[in-house]
Amino acid sequence: NSGFSTTNDGLKTNYGNLFSEVSSRFLNRNIAGLVLASDGLCNVGLDPLYISNIEYPIYSIALGDTNRVKDVKVLRVRHNEIAFLGNKFPIDISLSMQKVKGEKINVSIFNKGVKLYSEKINIQSNDEYKKIQVLLEAKDIGLQKYEIVSSAIDGERNVINNTYSVYVDVIDSRFKILFLNSLSHPDIAAYKSVIDKNKNYIVESFHIDDFKGNLEGYQLLVLFGIDKNNFLIEKIKNSKIPLIVYELNKLGLKQELTSAMNFSPKSGVEDVGAVKNENFSKFTFSDNLLNFLATAPPLSTPFGIYNITNNAEFILQQKIGENISSRPLVTLCENEGRKIVFVTAEGFWRWKLFDYLYNENNNNFDEFFSK
Repeated sequence: NSGFSTTNDGLKTNYGNLFSEVSSRFLNRNIAGLVLASDGLCNVGLDPLYISNIEYPIYSIALGDTNRVKDVKVLRVRHNEIAFLGNKFPIDISLSMQKVKGEKINVSIFNKGVKLYSEKINIQSNDEYKKIQVLLEAKDIGLQKYEIVSSAIDGERNVINNTYSVYVDVIDSRFKILFLNSLSHPDIAAYKSVIDKNKNYIVESFHIDDFKGNLEGYQLLVLFGIDKNNFLIEKIKNSKIPLIVYELNKLGLKQELTSAMNFSPKSGVEDVGAVKNENFSKFTFSDNLLNFLATAPPLSTPFGIYNITNNAEFILQQKIGENISSRPLVTLCENEGRKIVFVTAEGFWRWKLFDYLYNENNNNFDEFFSK
């Protein structure tokens, strides 16, 4: 619009658009100056402080009413853009309350006209700021609109900012994980108990001789004690599905699936402790998990010599007494975009029992294997 406006009925002030328009309209012309009449509030677009190509002076005329009036405002709402069906997701609400000390308001959340949440707030001062975190359950598939509404105060002139809408895309795209085993072992149940807790996973389990399906329908394949001569190994080698391989003291499967690790066995097995590789950074270990590893029961692993290439990275290393060995317990190998984790020890079921014995939960055990 040309000239000054005598009405203040707009909802947005975008200085980025203004300066872009001036630059394109007066390209290659000498601008002596810009007179800018505004209340100074920028609520959309690029912050003018970060616009670097202004080569002319700006003369500001400050407008607006500086009197503070009664106002309850839903200042901002932070939320996930995507949620999985059946899961709970957070909505963080920031409220600003001015000149309404002693008043009470209700903050509610609606979806499709149904009230999902409500909280009463007693306002303690004339300049109050409050954050509320709400966990909502994703019950319906598709793009869901959630309206955050604060009740109005008597005498409040601006009630438009009492409502804030956000959108969350609820999807039912869960990851499919296939467990194949050749024997019964408590480590299988211990590991599976962690994965079963995650609602984003669909878990299917078969004895390897009974599986007749298509491997390509899964996003992760977990092998327990599978012999290298099994008829499915060739199909597994030729697929690109990420693998977690529990060898359970069986030898030879590493060499079948990757060239990043080679193992020359000696006689027997040995009990060893576990310690995190200090250079591993693909995911973090909490302090509680690190302390747990320092006291967890020993694992049983075959004795021998490992040859490791640059495509393999230790996650857990063997610890014998106070000495940290250069031999792995859990190793991540990457080859042509495919990730394979080799677990070359057994006895993790003891870790789960130990965690519950001392902490009355399995949080440490669950943290490691879920990550």
